Amino acid sequence: MHSYRSIIQILSALFLLVAFGTACNECKDVECLNGGSCEDGECVCIGFYTGDRCQVEPRNEVKDYAVRFTSVQLLDFPDLNNNRTWDDSTCLGLEPDIYLTVEDGSGVIFTSDLIIDAKSDTNYTLTGSIPFDSDDAYSTFIIRIYDRDDGSCGNDDYMTGMQRKLYDSNNQFQQALDFSNTSVGFRVRMSAKY
Repeated sequence: MHSYRSIIQILSALFLLVAFGTACNECKDVECLNGGSCEDGECVCIGFYTGDRCQVEPRNEVKDYAVRFTSVQLLDFPDLNNNRTWDDSTCLGLEPDIYLTVEDGSGVIFTSDLIIDAKSDTNYTLTGSIPFDSDDAYSTFIIRIYDRDDGSCGNDDYMTGMQRKLYDSNNQFQQALDFSNTSVGFRVRMSAKY
């Protein structure tokens, strides 16, 4: 009786070893690329990679992937216009009244609310139609800043601008995006969801 019990235990152990060994071996010869991992013999991809081994880069596969911008912060802007202030006493104060626009390949997708008497050494969380979307995360995004002028002051002054793409082959799509034009002192930080 004792040996019969031992045989059953050995057979049970062998059954478990074969059953779990087979499940573990499903990923034995599966190589997942670009940070993907194997589960149940198939690659689970990250960072918008696709393909049976996560070998297809997102820019080759995804053409119109949407992005939602959830916040925009103005961190710095040029305080002078050719060594002069943007406004004088006849143009609604001594500091510029600024607003910012964001464009993608289709045109302007965001215009911030106006900041009255803005100071270049102050950080501003911009308001307006936030969040806002773009249908093309691979577009070149352009950010421009303007000084609002009314009446006798003439048209709004274009202060400066910059552009960048959201996709970087090294960093993929980043959720925190810094746009910077240090030569004129213009910095913007945006948050995005893909």
